[in-house]
Amino acid sequence: PGELQPRGQDFTTQGYLYRAIEEGIVGLADRTGEDRLFIGPRFHQTDAPHVWPELVPITDVASARRTIERIVEQGEGARGDWETAHYGRFLAVLEEYQELRAADPSFEAAHNTVAAGVRGVEGVEPDVFIKDPVTAAVSDVFNAVYDVLLQMIARYFAFGHETDEQRHILADVGITLMFVAIKPLGLLLARMPVGPDTPEIAAGANFQLAYRASFLLPHRRSAWIRFAERLDEIADATDAIAADVDGAKVLDAVAGNVREASRRLAENIEPV
Repeated sequence: PGELQPRGQDFTTQGYLYRAIEEGIVGLADRTGEDRLFIGPRFHQTDAPHVWPELVPITDVASARRTIERIVEQGEGARGDWETAHYGRFLAVLEEYQELRAADPSFEAAHNTVAAGVRGVEGVEPDVFIKDPVTAAVSDVFNAVYDVLLQMIARYFAFGHETDEQRHILADVGITLMFVAIKPLGLLLARMPVGPDTPEIAAGANFQLAYRASFLLPHRRSAWIRFAERLDEIADATDAIAADVDGAKVLDAVAGNVREASRRLAENIEPV
């Protein structure tokens, strides 16, 4: 008999992982039939207008294989136009870096950052603690935005009784926050000191969550109220940070963007 419990496997590349997934899907379909394998309702799959024009519903082996092929092409560029895949883009960055280092051996492309955190999470402590209070406050804002953003994305994919328009708002607000909050805060943290003893070392963004496991609020209205309230809390905390002139400009913009995200959610919460 086969094994009842799963066990870990090692894969040389992401491509090998997805090929194994593909083989597993084909094998399961052969054993059970496609109608017993693809049992999720088609209308509960993410469709293209909300997120990405190339998304397609996966309803059979053929559509699953096409999707896996696309993932591998865009990730590793193992087949197809590899120069535009993630691998090709990272390779181009490496080659450009090597050219710049050859021209100037003292060239450093990255900020001098260290993996640092404000506090531990569930017994796991960071190797380096952020001691600068302003940096710590910005790091907390970054992670708070990241946390609520993930919760919104989780709700989008969980189909918690949202209408199509409400799902579109969730996706749009979540993706927008990546560009108008996560990105500027991350760039700011890459220039902010870990502490007074090491002013030349920056903290950087650590993407730390307060809980190892995220959660999904079961009721749509309460979830949206919480999203909007949390974003307002984050905006208020951002306003309270006493940063320098350059940092204040970034934080002012982020606070405004976060409040706009809250407004968009709040105006779509139906009254009781």
